[in-house]
Amino acid sequence: MNDLILTWSDAGTGGHIRNPEWSDVEAKLIANLGGKGVIGIEGETEHGLGRSIQVRFENGNYLLTFGYETEDEWIVRMHQRSELSSDEITLLGDIWRSNCIFKNPAIVRQAFNEFFDTGTVSDDLMSE
Repeated sequence: MNDLILTWSDAGTGGHIRNPEWSDVEAKLIANLGGKGVIGIEGETEHGLGRSIQVRFENGNYLLTFGYETEDEWIVRMHQRSELSSDEITLLGDIWRSNCIFKNPAIVRQAFNEFFDTGTVSDDLMSE
């Protein structure tokens, strides 16, 4: 991945770090996941195709998405729990199906680490 950019917004503050080290990413996740906001990493493949990972979080709830560009479209995958439900949860003012929301911050750290190291996230963490 080329030119990674770590971005964040929480409780009225925000910022970015161009070409962060993993320690920068990990510190931002640890410091903020207990609050309310958004953290993401964006980058490009060696072929100039965009990729990003983002977590939205509020009240101990997480929504994790991974997006990537192909020659034809932008594809978004997200972490989803296997149970089907018609229940909805509001997260940062948006309404989501409850099976898209989870409470384990270790999943967020694992997905961000995979993305940081490889530019992708494994299928066992994200589904289409």
